[in-house]
Amino acid sequence: MRPGLLRLISRLRCLMTRGDGQDLVEYGLVIGMLALTLTASSQTFAVVITTTFNNLATGFTNAV
Repeated sequence: MRPGLLRLISRLRCLMTRGDGQDLVEYGLVIGMLALTLTASSQTFAVVITTTFNNLATGFTNAV
């Protein structure tokens, strides 16, 4: 085998046995879940805001 490939394999084995990379993966998963939740809720929130402003506009139009 090539020396570069052997070094890569040994580094991967070292990372798999150490627990340092686990924290980064967990943080990445949490950030991904937050981004997904915020994206999904922002669409619902946008509908609520649009409906509220439309109701206000209708109320102002009917009041005049």
